Amino acid sequence: MNNYTLLGIVLIGLFFLWAWDLRQKEQQAKQRAEAEERGTSEEYVIQQQMTFEKRLHDGVEIGLPVAVRGRSAHIYRYLMRGWFNKLAAQSRYDQPKLRKLRKDWLIYMEMLETSRTNNFLSVESRDQAARETHGRQAEKEKVQLAAIEDAFAEGIGSEAVEKLREIRARTWDSFSDEGELGAEGQYRIPSYLLRQIEQRRVKSPPSHHEET
Repeated sequence: MNNYTLLGIVLIGLFFLWAWDLRQKEQQAKQRAEAEERGTSEEYVIQQQMTFEKRLHDGVEIGLPVAVRGRSAHIYRYLMRGWFNKLAAQSRYDQPKLRKLRKDWLIYMEMLETSRTNNFLSVESRDQAARETHGRQAEKEKVQLAAIEDAFAEGIGSEAVEKLREIRARTWDSFSDEGELGAEGQYRIPSYLLRQIEQRRVKSPPSHHEET
């Protein structure tokens, strides 16, 4: 076997190796695209939203310290949810834009919960380094949440931008745990504590005083 024959065999081998590698990359890219499409399909987003809203309701109902409540719950229920539906309807013929919108919506719902958890752990963790780590993450998520809210509001229009500004300016005790908006100071005591007080009052037997 001369050198030219050997070189030809090597080149053919390299060509098949290159073709196989190219095919693998194309298949991987296709799989990633299919996975992203499934992860942003209408059915998937609806299912994730339903699951999130159940956790939101249950967390507030039982008084979890990391539950999404107050102003955050109000913005989700009465602003962002409607804005998402409207923006999704407007983007139904623009698939790349619609996928981006759905992806942001999924990130927003997830981050509403993780930001509350990180904020809680930034105070309650025993280790100072852990508290600082969770605190930084909570601040980062707060900025990201605000950016998504701003983008949605701007996509809707100036009235939405002004409404979001107005809600952000309200004091924390203007919102019930469930996200209902009231007068300033109306919800100074959390709803779940009021329910617990009422439950104890109902369960406690009336006191009987002996007549003297």
